[in-house]
Amino acid sequence: MSRKNVILGHKAFDAVSATSTQLSAETDVSYLDGLSYHCKFSAANSGEFKVEAQNGDRDSWYQVPFSSTLTITTETEVQILMNELPFTRIRLRWVPSAGSGSLTCFLTSKSKGA
Repeated sequence: MSRKNVILGHKAFDAVSATSTQLSAETDVSYLDGLSYHCKFSAANSGEFKVEAQNGDRDSWYQVPFSSTLTITTETEVQILMNELPFTRIRLRWVPSAGSGSLTCFLTSKSKGA
């Protein structure tokens, strides 16, 4: 019998300050195919999300390139979707430019098929 690897509702950020730079803990995505970050602010905020990845213990962290930057302007809710995960670890960085309140982000991921 096959199994799917799943991460359900892991909190990358749990009501952290949205007014200062935040860095989530790393998550092992070695056996996963896709993921989403669902981020909610308690008030409208502006800034940039950066998804950072690493390939094994000897690799340094690097920013994952997207077709456009993950900049938001006066948003209260954001979803970041990734359909491929060609790395072993991932983490999320929030760099604010304006706003107030707190930030909570849920990470959900699973493998396809399996």
